[in-house]
Amino acid sequence: MSLNKKYSSIFLWRIGYLLSFFPILFIPLLMVVLININDLYELIPTDANSDLFPGLPFVAIAVVTTWIYVSTQWKKWALKAVKTADYNDLIRRINDKENSFILKGWNELSSKSKGYRIIGLLIFSGAFYAFDYMNAKTHQQLNAEGKYTEATVLSITQKAKNKKKYIIANITFNVGDTAYEDEHVLSTGFFNRIEETNGFLIQKGDAYQILYAASDPMLNRLMMDSPSAETVSRLMEVTQNKLVKDGQDSILSKCMVQATYQTFGFKGIAQLYHRNTSYWKNENYNSIKYRLMTEKPEFTTIIEACN
Repeated sequence: MSLNKKYSSIFLWRIGYLLSFFPILFIPLLMVVLININDLYELIPTDANSDLFPGLPFVAIAVVTTWIYVSTQWKKWALKAVKTADYNDLIRRINDKENSFILKGWNELSSKSKGYRIIGLLIFSGAFYAFDYMNAKTHQQLNAEGKYTEATVLSITQKAKNKKKYIIANITFNVGDTAYEDEHVLSTGFFNRIEETNGFLIQKGDAYQILYAASDPMLNRLMMDSPSAETVSRLMEVTQNKLVKDGQDSILSKCMVQATYQTFGFKGIAQLYHRNTSYWKNENYNSIKYRLMTEKPEFTTIIEACN
């Protein structure tokens, strides 16, 4: 657009309206970038039971900051680019918008108060990561004195708390002659879903390794990526049936599932199962990560062997 050309207030207002949605587009993009950076460099210690996305505070800060910047710059440009006859109409539109509940509150704040709120957002971000750090310390304790045994899923239940549904795996495991029962949150219904914990639906009777602290077995971590041999067999059969349902030959499907498990382990068959799943439905196992797996030389060897 020419800097010398003048535009109507309605046209400029529509441009501003469209630009107001621009920061929102950053949300999925930033989540994808942050998740993949964390996966690549393992910056934040996480496990399969993690219920929080560590990058959310950064996403919030980026979106709010970008929205304020874009709105401010648009206002400066629009007041210079508007036709003289439409200047008062644009001022009225801007004032009406700034007198809305959110913007009025923000604009009435002094620069110092705005700074305090931005600092508060940063403090919240720090507290969020402090919480994640405490989880990491728990993981360190488990890694230092942890021992392994097998835990069996007794049942899958749902609990409602604070208007949020929790999907719980009720498990039992033995340490010596003592039997323990515990609960592990598989999903809160918002940050992850039950099938994201290891790529498959968990059901009663499944068994997984559990890492527990020798000094306190109730301090433990269910290893969703380390199922028992019986559970692996069930999930391999589930994957094979999924491939057949998608139109693949049954013999080829069986070969691919077995070879993928031998080469890439449990996560490999999870990616195979979710090869057509959208990233937005499952961030851990999806078509993108499946494609990355297929680009490895080992997968080419699997295709050649099974064909």
